[in-house]
Amino acid sequence: MPRTPAHVSLLPRQRTSPTRVIFALAFWVCLMVGAPVAVQGDIRLPKFFCDSMVLQRQADVHLVGTAEPDEPLLLVITGTAIETREIKTVCDAEGKFSLKFAPPPVGGPYELTLTGKTSKVVIRDVLVGDIWLCAGQSNMAWPNSKTPPEEIEATETARPNLRLFTVPQTASPQPLEDVNGSVAWTSSTAESAAEYSAVAWHFGSVLEQELQVPIGLIHTSWGGTKAESWLSTNALTSDANLQSLLETAKLVGENGKPQDQPGSLYNGMIAPLREFPIKGVIWYQGEANVGRGAQYGTLLPTLIRDWRQHWNTPQLPFLFVQLAPYRYKSHSTHALPELWD
Repeated sequence: MPRTPAHVSLLPRQRTSPTRVIFALAFWVCLMVGAPVAVQGDIRLPKFFCDSMVLQRQADVHLVGTAEPDEPLLLVITGTAIETREIKTVCDAEGKFSLKFAPPPVGGPYELTLTGKTSKVVIRDVLVGDIWLCAGQSNMAWPNSKTPPEEIEATETARPNLRLFTVPQTASPQPLEDVNGSVAWTSSTAESAAEYSAVAWHFGSVLEQELQVPIGLIHTSWGGTKAESWLSTNALTSDANLQSLLETAKLVGENGKPQDQPGSLYNGMIAPLREFPIKGVIWYQGEANVGRGAQYGTLLPTLIRDWRQHWNTPQLPFLFVQLAPYRYKSHSTHALPELWD
């Protein structure tokens, strides 16, 4: 089983060195870059609305963004197997817009064109199928390139209907409206699959072959992270058994790692995706919570309910992997079985 690397704190301590201050400033600048900014005359969409994306079948697409205040917008959906569809909307006084539409039939490719007064955005090679969110820590991040040769061979065939997306690692004190950094959807090729999550890729590969529909995978993980980092702070505060985690975080304060703060990874890597319909979640985490098995019995079900609520899907499938046997030398021999239980 892959071990997780140590992480360096990006937050400054009191009486800190100039170097640490620079790292801290860079951290906050990255968070600011991750939020959409309205620019006069420009249409701006969430970064995951881009070429080669997948839309969830049988679920309304919720498209939000910014343009000019009070600007009328026209969305045109085209494809060889469908009649052209048009959906209209108007920006509010702050330049924000929101529209919902039913996705085209399963398959594709389709083209989405959003046009305003002076600018337009074209999203090409769009497929419709199933989207799975693939989350957790280093076991989810473990790439195909580090798996046995017989497993790597399967990834080397181009799979145009298997689409891959990775959410950049971002810890945030507040929920972000968009993913951070430079991102893109890609078709599965020998190159793109090599460094993609092995667990996610093989899961998606089987689905794509068995279901014969396009599959989109959204990989969002961070090695060595705890379950409480992936929960919203609202979920943590609403459960008396978990409020102690927030109190402990306050005591640790800025001496702790950003990704260890309760709610920080939910804010930076899950919250931006809440308006994007998905088919389900696969989860591979738990090592960082070994030694707190009883508490994990509350954390994991709370996380599942939390994400189902934010996606407004009470029966959202949530599949998780039980950790393999491993001797955690810093814990008793009972620690891992307690987490399993």
